[in-house]
Amino acid sequence: MGRYTNPSLSVLKLIDVAFIGLDDLAQDTKCLAAILPDLGTLDVPARKAMLKLLLGAMHEGFRETA
Repeated sequence: MGRYTNPSLSVLKLIDVAFIGLDDLAQDTKCLAAILPDLGTLDVPARKAMLKLLLGAMHEGFRETA
């Protein structure tokens, strides 16, 4: 018999996960451009959206393996 797990509240869109420091990181052009130069060409709102998407995917992937 397989194991059944309930989806997380964030997957169900009942809560929004807030990543501490995301605003500061999105504003740090020099740091992000050092990691990936294309990140330095994005404006702050685009960087924040991209980082939130990336971190959200990592969060959900971690939840799936835990």
